[in-house]
Amino acid sequence: MRVDNDTANEMVVVLRDKIVTTGPPPKVIRFFSSGGDTLCNIPFYDLVLDTSSNSWFFEDQYGSRVLRSLIAMTGVAHHFEIYDSSLNFVIFGYVSIINAGGDIVFNSLDWEEEQVAIISSLQIEFPTE
Repeated sequence: MRVDNDTANEMVVVLRDKIVTTGPPPKVIRFFSSGGDTLCNIPFYDLVLDTSSNSWFFEDQYGSRVLRSLIAMTGVAHHFEIYDSSLNFVIFGYVSIINAGGDIVFNSLDWEEEQVAIISSLQIEFPTE
């Protein structure tokens, strides 16, 4: 299947409907260590399309495209799960450092309790083959 920008946007719209329209905000991105410990929960309220850049972003309740939350437990970030407002699992993905192929990237995977985890953008890639 060939995925072009229009098809990718249609797929993200379906994903947005699955996550965002399932109930009232907030929704949650939950980060885990490889051992399954919950390191951090980052709430978000919407996924929005910036038509000027054709990019999707998470937004908080104030319309900010930068999400942040305190880290609850020290550990090495490994993967994440996104839940709708009823805490139903929707998406799984891996965490990595920049340029290491993760679905969500950070400048460090060594997280310490009471530090702040920040997500500043969302990039979703679909294979072209």
